[in-house]
Amino acid sequence: MIVDGLVVNHCQRYTYLGSPFTANGSASSAVKAHAQDKMAHFKGTKIVGLGYDGRKDMTRAIVPDSYGKLHPRLIREEHVSVTEEPSGRYLWHFVPEDPVPPEKPAFKVAQALYDLLVTYDSTDSLIVLQGDSTRANTGWKGGTHTHLEKMLRRKLFWSICVLHTNKLPLRHLITSIDGPTSSDTGFTGPVCSLLSSVNEMQYNAEFRGVPGGEDLTEIPEWLTTAQSFVYTWTRKHGLTGTELNTLEILVKYCLQVYFKLYYDIKVHHRLEDGPKHILTQL
Repeated sequence: MIVDGLVVNHCQRYTYLGSPFTANGSASSAVKAHAQDKMAHFKGTKIVGLGYDGRKDMTRAIVPDSYGKLHPRLIREEHVSVTEEPSGRYLWHFVPEDPVPPEKPAFKVAQALYDLLVTYDSTDSLIVLQGDSTRANTGWKGGTHTHLEKMLRRKLFWSICVLHTNKLPLRHLITSIDGPTSSDTGFTGPVCSLLSSVNEMQYNAEFRGVPGGEDLTEIPEWLTTAQSFVYTWTRKHGLTGTELNTLEILVKYCLQVYFKLYYDIKVHHRLEDGPKHILTQL
């Protein structure tokens, strides 16, 4: 495929589409080629909202050795997907270029987003920037949001995922009453350290009911930490005294606040609902 003088090769099987694949090998050119190809379908469309999210995956790639010979390898690579908001329409995905010191990875993500906006002629129309609440995204000095604002030379409305911010009070509650987490071993407190073995615990048919969960018909399986607290409460965990009281506080918070707010966010997910969810948390 040739777009605006750029030769774009078809991807081979198992080759990640976001890897540099234009003739000159630059990610910015890949963004340009892809966006211009899609603009044929969306001519005249201005982007007012942009959402992005990234994750690191194990990816099949062709890696040269010291002699220049190519070998198939599995590498850990960050993939960033971009959507047009509020429609949620898929726009593009890419692999951020490696930063050159003193640059940070967040700057390269912002640079790729800016290139996309330039290609869609939307640097002046963008109003909302949507992303997760990680420091790499929302850091006041070096986050992707801040870097993109500097490139645009104006402020944007930050739409931060409240499903992620909903986790923060629970995390702080765990740290304050049970103990901190460790990057090597995970939970270190006496209560949370039991969560990894909850599936091996014997069911306790005489567990004491905790108010707040009567109207919950289902607990999402991917809310693993909070779900594990509830499951531990219904098992023969062996906790007594202060540790039992800690578990009860965590279970009450999950049933009365965390789970209910999760469903509220899923149902009421407009921008104008965000402040209401934050007030509910407070």
